[in-house]
Amino acid sequence: PSLAKLFASPILLTLSKTQRKCLTRLLACEHPFAAHRRRFLNDGTPPAWWICRFCRNAQCVEDEGHVLFDCVNKDLIKTRTRAFRDMIAIHPPLEYVIPKRTDVWNLVRFFTRHPLLLARFSDFVHATFKMCVDVPTIITAAFKTIETSRNP
Repeated sequence: PSLAKLFASPILLTLSKTQRKCLTRLLACEHPFAAHRRRFLNDGTPPAWWICRFCRNAQCVEDEGHVLFDCVNKDLIKTRTRAFRDMIAIHPPLEYVIPKRTDVWNLVRFFTRHPLLLARFSDFVHATFKMCVDVPTIITAAFKTIETSRNP
C-alpha cells in the first residue's frame, strides 16, 4: 500500500498510540536518526559526515536502514535480536523474509499483512528512538569527530 493507504488503513487502529506514532514518524522521515535530522540545520554539512552515533564508524551514515538493520552497537544488536526473535516466533517464515527486506518501507508493507508483527516492529522502532535521546549525534570531517548536542 501507499503511505496514504497505510495511514488510512484499519490495521493502524490495532496498534497503540505510541506504536502508531513511532511508525508514522519512521515512514514520514520525522525520526531522530541523523541523516534526516540534519536537514533542519542548514549548515552545509554533507550527509556522509553524519556518522552513526551508536557504532561511531566513519563509514556508516546514521539512517534508518543502518540503525534498524545493520549497526553493530551492542545495545542495538541486543534490542534488534530480541525484537526479531519475537517476530520470528509469531511468524516463523519471517526468518527468510528479513534478510531480503532491509528497505524499511518494503518491510512495513510486509508487516501490514500481519498486525502482530507490525506491533512488535513498532515497539522495536520506539526502543531505537528512545536510545537516540541518550546518545548525542556526531559529525566527522577530515578525520575529526565532533559531538553535537543531544537535540540537533
